[in-house]
Amino acid sequence: MNTESTKSEMIEPRFPYPIAECSAYSVYDERYWLDLKHNPFCEKNASIIILGDEKSFRKVLDGFADRRHSFEELLELAERLDVHKWFRDIAEEWPDDYQIDHGDWPASRHTQGPKLRRALLDSDKDARVVLGVLPEWDRWKLPCLLNYGDWNACPPPHVHSAVWKHWQERHVAYANWIGGDELEMTVERPVRTRDEALALAYEQFVYCPDLVHQTYGTLEELAVSLIDAQSWSFWWD
Repeated sequence: MNTESTKSEMIEPRFPYPIAECSAYSVYDERYWLDLKHNPFCEKNASIIILGDEKSFRKVLDGFADRRHSFEELLELAERLDVHKWFRDIAEEWPDDYQIDHGDWPASRHTQGPKLRRALLDSDKDARVVLGVLPEWDRWKLPCLLNYGDWNACPPPHVHSAVWKHWQERHVAYANWIGGDELEMTVERPVRTRDEALALAYEQFVYCPDLVHQTYGTLEELAVSLIDAQSWSFWWD
């Protein structure tokens, strides 16, 4: 394949892991090529993650550099967290923020698909993105590695990791894009039924309230978009 669009690995003093820049248009092919390069025999030693455009990557970098707890400390918190209790407790603690809007079950279905690359190219057809080679195969651990989150309504790193582990075990969902205030996950075991979709939609709403408040409008609209969806997207202000 043609990898001319990938620049040589960039040097970033505050970020100790290899990074490269490529065209947003070809980013999924480039990620596949880097995965082969760093995992030639499918060894479980690294994850190739899209870190957004340069502005988005700088936000990720700022969070990484502002670390108050080590990766190991955050990971221990993640592994001790009762995710189901967190979903329940956070909604009870902040009832105004987690008031759910309901509606009728939609008559038509609009299944979610990858959004972030399309949105970036819609705003700039020559957009470029940063790819990171992160030394952790289990992607649910990456928020702890990156110290990702803990601003406004965005959960802290250990909560991200605990929720991702829960979704990885249940839906084989894992992150492929971790940007400054947005992320995207690939899903290998999507929900198929209305009940499954509503249960997952509630979890996603608690994890990212603006999915309902600013995007889908009702829990039912979010739920129907999750049926058979092989990609989930999230964003926080």
